[in-house]
Amino acid sequence: MAEKDTYNNPISDTNDNNFSLTCPPAFKHSQSSKLVYNLDCKMPFVHPPNLSLYNKPTLRNPMPYNCDVSNLNHQEHCVPDYQSISTFPPLPDNIDKEYILKYLCPVKNAVKDETFNIWFENWIASKKNKIIPNTKSSNIKIHEISNKVIKCKILLENMKNNKQCMEQNILTMNETEWKNVCSDLYLVKEKLDTLIETLNLDDNSILELKFKLSKRKSKRARLRRFKSNIKIIKLQQKNKVEELNRKIDAWQNSLKAIILKENMVNETKIEANIVLKVIRGKIDDANNQLTLYDTLDKLRKFRLLNRINKRRNPLLEESLNKLKTLWQQKLAYYNREEEELRNMLSQAEAKKNEKREIEIQNKLAKWDEIIFGPNVQSHNIIFDDLHTFLDIRRNWDKYVVNESKTPKCSSIPVGWIIPPKSCNSDWAKYLNKINVL
Repeated sequence: MAEKDTYNNPISDTNDNNFSLTCPPAFKHSQSSKLVYNLDCKMPFVHPPNLSLYNKPTLRNPMPYNCDVSNLNHQEHCVPDYQSISTFPPLPDNIDKEYILKYLCPVKNAVKDETFNIWFENWIASKKNKIIPNTKSSNIKIHEISNKVIKCKILLENMKNNKQCMEQNILTMNETEWKNVCSDLYLVKEKLDTLIETLNLDDNSILELKFKLSKRKSKRARLRRFKSNIKIIKLQQKNKVEELNRKIDAWQNSLKAIILKENMVNETKIEANIVLKVIRGKIDDANNQLTLYDTLDKLRKFRLLNRINKRRNPLLEESLNKLKTLWQQKLAYYNREEEELRNMLSQAEAKKNEKREIEIQNKLAKWDEIIFGPNVQSHNIIFDDLHTFLDIRRNWDKYVVNESKTPKCSSIPVGWIIPPKSCNSDWAKYLNKINVL
């Protein structure tokens, strides 16, 4: 009974692993169903999608007729990729090609279906009977229509001029002139009529002309907008370039001013050093002259002392005193000039150092503000706001611990200045607990 159910079940494991070869079941044809139509194309399916379960593996992996029906080769040809291949003993000798085509891999004979042929013929006939309207596009060109309208305006203006001329000269013109003017007027009227006849367009042509005019109008508006945008972009670029050039010029002028200022400072320093050198040379000369005069005076005194008569020479002493006073005045002048130059150089250097110090202090203050935030004077805040003072004290009280539970909690931290040994009793209790490690 179980064996019978296994054969009748189309999705059993035996049939999935290609079949019980000792007693294969007979092939069952699928029952005839109604013709299935494809709704997208409104055509019937040649092979309906609801195939039987027996035909699914066969149609997915058909077995060729001239294949070698050996054990593994047969499995490779007939078993799909998603199924597991099971090894089984070789085929018996009594299984031939007819037996395989009849039971193992049956091939269904094609059933002729006339429904599709009838539907296809009816569809072809319906397509042949349809009358396709002749929709020729009128090649209307806007410039031709505009030229014709301009010609009509010109001819109408000529007719008005001829009419005014005839009204003005109706009494003076003879019969031949009148006829000539009338003939010209008739010719102009015929030209105008022919042009108006060519301008008599049907509704489709008028719609097409309106569409082309609106299209050209939108195109010209788009081009105008594009040109205006291009002008705006060019103007913006020009302004940007001018602004950039102005900034570059200002930067270059500032650099030139800085360089000129530095050159002037350097030149003044060089000149001051040169003058200082000259003055120092003069001071040395004055000192040498003074020492020379002192030595001469001493020499003269020694000579006078050595003389027996000890006669004096007032003229020489007077001249020496005058020369001494003169060189002493010059020396004092040179010293004052040297001091002034030294003060000037020292003041310039001091200003430069002061400016550099201010810049350094500003940079340090900026770094402190970036790293630590803006300076807040908390010691001034606590005197103004009681709540702030209490909040600060509460934050401090968080770190208060019990000394009996936590050892060395009240010792002096490392790096603090330790009080001297001869201190009062308030500091002495902390000195015994110094955490020197």
